[in-house]
Order: sequence, then C-alpha cells, then structure tokens
Amino acid sequence: MKIIVDNNLPASLAHLIRSAGFDASHVVEIGMGSASDAEIRRKYDQENIIFVSRDSDFWFQRPKGWSVAWISVHNPTLAQLRGPIAQRLKEALPRMTPGSRMMVTEQAVVFYSG
Repeated sequence: MKIIVDNNLPASLAHLIRSAGFDASHVVEIGMGSASDAEIRRKYDQENIIFVSRDSDFWFQRPKGWSVAWISVHNPTLAQLRGPIAQRLKEALPRMTPGSRMMVTEQAVVFYSG
C-alpha cells in the first residue's frame, strides 16, 4: 500500500520509510502541503493507503480503505522521529491491512482492527 506522511511530520520521516523499501511520500511531495485534512481525505477517498500522522482526527475520521499510523507522542523531537519512531514504523508497516490502525507511542506499537 502507498504510504502518505502528514504535513505535521517532517519530510525526512517519509524519506526514511522510503529508504526501507516502502512506497512513501510526504504530503508536500505530492503537492498537498497546504491542503486541509478534508481535501486530503477527498483526494484519496477511494484508495487503500496508509496515512501516517500526529493528528488524532485521522484515527477516528478516515475513509474506509485507509489504514492509519498515529504517532501518539506529545511533541516528539526530530531525533525521536528519525530514530526509534521511524524504526518502529518500518518494522510494523508490513502488518498494516486496509482499515487497520496502529498507534505508535514512546514505548510500543499497538494495533487495532476496524
């Protein structure tokens, strides 16, 4: 599945995910850097994607085929995002299926279905 990294995360996170062999893009790279959440939802409404964000609203309001990886770390540092968080994402992303959700905390990755 295509992975899209939200604008509230650095583009370097998309680069790290891509370097691990995933099809990942930052919203700026796809020309949606200034798009609203609603515009992003509409554009990818019919696609099965993995959306990586720090916004909890995507956790609850997402198109049917979307999987969401919610980075639930309050004000993560760039070092955290490029280090342990990126590593947890790279290890857990292959387990994502359409409609699944994954919460990344400071200590763990927790999966939710539905």
